[in-house]
Amino acid sequence: MCSIIVPVYNTEQYLVRCLDSILEQTYTNFEIILIDDGSTDASGRICDDYAQKDARITVIHKENKGQSDARNVGMQMIKGDIVTFIDSDDYVTSNILEHLLENMLKYDADISICKLLPVYENLPINTTLNEKNIVILSGLEAMEDAFTSNTYVLDALCCKMYKTWLFKETEISFPIGRVHEDTATIYKLCHHAKRVVHSSAMLYYYLQRSGSTMDRGKFSVLRLDAVTAAKEAVEYVKTHNLPLLEQSYYHYLKINLIIILLIVNGSEWREKMDTLNLLRNNTIDFIPQPTKNRFSSTGMRLNLILIRFGYWLYIPVRKIWNYILRR
Repeated sequence: MCSIIVPVYNTEQYLVRCLDSILEQTYTNFEIILIDDGSTDASGRICDDYAQKDARITVIHKENKGQSDARNVGMQMIKGDIVTFIDSDDYVTSNILEHLLENMLKYDADISICKLLPVYENLPINTTLNEKNIVILSGLEAMEDAFTSNTYVLDALCCKMYKTWLFKETEISFPIGRVHEDTATIYKLCHHAKRVVHSSAMLYYYLQRSGSTMDRGKFSVLRLDAVTAAKEAVEYVKTHNLPLLEQSYYHYLKINLIIILLIVNGSEWREKMDTLNLLRNNTIDFIPQPTKNRFSSTGMRLNLILIRFGYWLYIPVRKIWNYILRR
């Protein structure tokens, strides 16, 4: 049986579509664990209404402690030997469970992945690219991909099916009180997996909306949780003596640079100089020879060189470059 964990928090506008897409699955041997994380809108009532209609649905109402805690609560409830996570504002195709499970069994994989398709409110969905090319990775190869290219192991818990033992036998859980729990968890799951299968079929619709936990393209102090998670990944690689140290350093470097760019490209960067200096120190002090990391692109190296000289140089150059790109 497949257990489906859906954390729910104030998504009344999208929840019905999400739940309907799950209930329309071609593979029907599943349970749905709805974790109402202290919603203040009608989300909790919608969850209860659906539970009345379908015995496969269990609802847990709890005080708001964030998505990580909601997922951990859900993991304590599941009965299936496989598990997947779906966010309550997203939705899925009717064959996602069947497709992921079929690949998991066929290729004897511990993690089965499909592609997710970003979708936008009030815009049409392009579903024409739905080929099903298959790539098989060892756990270590999947871990490297998560640190470097993100070609196959997208840094997201959704669009994946996991064998439950990956959580139960390793005691992997989601960090309480933090966002970016995906970044803090995915690489550990890959490390313990014997085999990971990736399908290029786009079966998970990932809604891009304002008002979500993390607005895309904007800086929030919550993004610093990703820096914490990436630093933990470096320490994890060192502790387990894995041959992925340079890859984990690149992962940490990339996340710091992404956040620096989000701040610098905004209009209030002057008020965030303390954060900018923290991120600058991360790239200079924590990572040995960051400009020589073989996974870094030329653009990343140029950014690092300018940042090393200081923001008095980096920010004007970046602003000029952004202006040229907009022309």
